[in-house]
Amino acid sequence: MNELFLSEDLWQTFIIEENFQRRRMPYADLKRNFIVGPEIKGSLLEMYKNPCRLKAGIFVLCLQGELKAAIHGNLWEIRKNDFIGIMPGSVIQYYQQSADLRICFVAFSSSVMESMNFQQLTIDFVSVMQENPVLSLEEKTATWFKDYFHLLARANGLVKDNLPLEIVKNILQSLLCGVDFLYTSHSWSKQILSRGEEIYRDVLRAVRQHYCKEHSVIFYANLLSISPQHLGATVRRVSGYTFSDILAGIVITDAKAQLRSTEFSIQEIAYSLGFRNTSFFGKYFKRYVGISPQKYREGTEPKNERLGAAENY
Repeated sequence: MNELFLSEDLWQTFIIEENFQRRRMPYADLKRNFIVGPEIKGSLLEMYKNPCRLKAGIFVLCLQGELKAAIHGNLWEIRKNDFIGIMPGSVIQYYQQSADLRICFVAFSSSVMESMNFQQLTIDFVSVMQENPVLSLEEKTATWFKDYFHLLARANGLVKDNLPLEIVKNILQSLLCGVDFLYTSHSWSKQILSRGEEIYRDVLRAVRQHYCKEHSVIFYANLLSISPQHLGATVRRVSGYTFSDILAGIVITDAKAQLRSTEFSIQEIAYSLGFRNTSFFGKYFKRYVGISPQKYREGTEPKNERLGAAENY
């Protein structure tokens, strides 16, 4: 698999999303379930000169050189042995790089991420990873990830078409286990946040912990010992989204994963996500996705999806 193929594959997807969504930030996704680049030049990053929101999940290791990029509006200077975990919903923008930049990466399409219910798989470390997407690795650990990416590239090269979905899902699960260890075992320096940023961080963590049972802003406000009005205003000021947007992004992501990857009935899925009846769940799902849960389960693609404002959580 060469650099030109990877660039065209990602670039064509980026253009398609942009053409269909001119009124909002373009999305970047993969046409394939899975791609891997064992040693790629920095020219692949040219497509990210303008901000875009990822639907895919991408894991990158910098092999040499330097790179400057923004993730969720924060500028990061990326150097050799830095590991970058970028989850669906992340907003990224490329700024500049050194001439000798080399990276290796593995990426999974939105359909794979949704089918795995990555939200549940990453619940122990996703908050800290989104706050600290760039992690400097020791040489030994960086070499392990480099060798792993090379192994995935060789395995992917053995098949004429895409790797079977179940194998891709197992690859993602094993990689997430490794990333979980990296982030939960790392000693993080304390970030200096404003009071509003602290509240927003705590809201995100609370929603991820309780979204399967609690959907009321009053519950989360009481949990954080602030008023519902203060919570809502703070979330809107810090993130640009409403509390309902944040909650919906997380709930709908879980619902999509269960609809496409499990045999649970729609009623069982509704109850597992805190909805008291299937009718209300169906209306809630359709409000954000544009189609009913049953249509989504049958493979119909979403239309007029409203999750653009809710995926950056």
